[in-house]
Amino acid sequence: MNTSQQAAALAAAAGVVAVGTGLALGELAAGLVSPSLSPVTAVGGAVIDVVPPGVKDWAISLFGTADKAALLGGMGLVIAALAALAGVVELRRRFAGIAIIAVFGVAGLAAVLGRSELTPNAVPVPLLAAVLGMILLRWLIRRLEEWQTDAAVPGGPGPEAGAPETAPAARRPSRRRFFQVLGGTAAVAALAGVLA
Repeated sequence: MNTSQQAAALAAAAGVVAVGTGLALGELAAGLVSPSLSPVTAVGGAVIDVVPPGVKDWAISLFGTADKAALLGGMGLVIAALAALAGVVELRRRFAGIAIIAVFGVAGLAAVLGRSELTPNAVPVPLLAAVLGMILLRWLIRRLEEWQTDAAVPGGPGPEAGAPETAPAARRPSRRRFFQVLGGTAAVAALAGVLA
């Protein structure tokens, strides 16, 4: 795998972790302030509403009592693919990936507003999840960009070429720093998912 392919794969992972963390924290927040309606259940309900009856009957006959689990699994795969795309495009063009996550937030808000279980507390939750995802994506991509810059400087992580040797605070974060941040964020997502 060449350097650009590696960077794209890591950016995709950053997108999945950022969006996953935002969704998990959004579900956790919904559990606290709006137990009857969360962004994921709202989007799932909206998908069920627009699917033709024939497709619903086919899904029930195919998956039986696991049809809701299959729906959630399918939604998870689509969200993960779009989140990975957001990471890759954010690495290539600043704020492009963030725009994809903003669309997630608007879709989540529209789904929440369209549900009969709507309460005032449910309204800000999809926006909170999207904002958290956007902040985390930009933060993770910034760490990845710093690692790429370090790799471009001869001799590995350190001061810019031609700059005088200075204190360690002046050194750029390394590959290890990116993976620590990515792993820590993924751990937060997992914990929030379990709690939600």
